[in-house]
Amino acid sequence: LIAPSAPDEQGSKVNKVINNILRIYKESDEWKGTQLIFCDLYQSPDPTKIGSSDQMLDLNGFFGNDKNIPRFNLYVDIKKKLIANGIPEPEIAIITDYPSNKRETLYEKVNAGQIRILIGGTEKMGVGVNVQERAYALHHIDAPARPMDIEQRNGRIIRQGNLHAQWEKPIHIYTYGVERTL
Repeated sequence: LIAPSAPDEQGSKVNKVINNILRIYKESDEWKGTQLIFCDLYQSPDPTKIGSSDQMLDLNGFFGNDKNIPRFNLYVDIKKKLIANGIPEPEIAIITDYPSNKRETLYEKVNAGQIRILIGGTEKMGVGVNVQERAYALHHIDAPARPMDIEQRNGRIIRQGNLHAQWEKPIHIYTYGVERTL
């Protein structure tokens, strides 16, 4: 996030998250288990201060404008890596790609197992997000600013209506960290 042009490191936290997501995706394929990936700090600052926060990045990490200013976006990076490892693009959603009035349809697709991976931050994937039916794993890539937000995030998977209780399958919550960092 600090140096968008830095090389991708195989042993990075994000790549370990990717490997875990891929393993769980295959493990839960039979019943279309879904995964929620939370990360509040996901985009490098815009050095030129152009564009608004709702401006979309393409899968190469560029703004859709004439200047093609590179900007690292972790959500897009994760999606690209998952697609490169065989997960079909229609099964991966980034919540910020959906305006508020289209999110109910998104949630229905997650609950049906049509979208198996949902990526976003606490604010947009917290209160009012009911995607628990097939939620099999939740990944905390970062620690939210407020401790109560961990409970809010976990509440997306630990709740009534999660079919894994009926199926007698445990759910999984992963918290990732790096030594000698916050």
